[in-house]
Amino acid sequence: MNFKYIIDRSKINKYLKDKKTLFFFGAGNIFEKTYRQFNTNKFYGILDNSKNLQGTYQKNLKIFNPSIIKKFSKKEIFIIITTTSFESVSDQLKKLGLVENENFCVSHLL
Repeated sequence: MNFKYIIDRSKINKYLKDKKTLFFFGAGNIFEKTYRQFNTNKFYGILDNSKNLQGTYQKNLKIFNPSIIKKFSKKEIFIIITTTSFESVSDQLKKLGLVENENFCVSHLL
């Protein structure tokens, strides 16, 4: 396993200050725990691959299909991965042109 994209909370906070479009990726238990630790009023929503969840809300954040990423500038987006499937999600984000530790990281709680 490659854990180089799991970074500590202080680094995540820095990214959250620098970026304007913020998402969580994964609407499960890790999301719930991570949500409580950050200033969530800055988050645009949650990305999730589950079609059953897309269009619903969790903690007042809308759940989107990850393809919505294409609508935003790569310079402005940052995603905290909040799923135990973080390796496959990381690969998915890279295929969309995002860079680990610049556009996304794994929640420090994983």
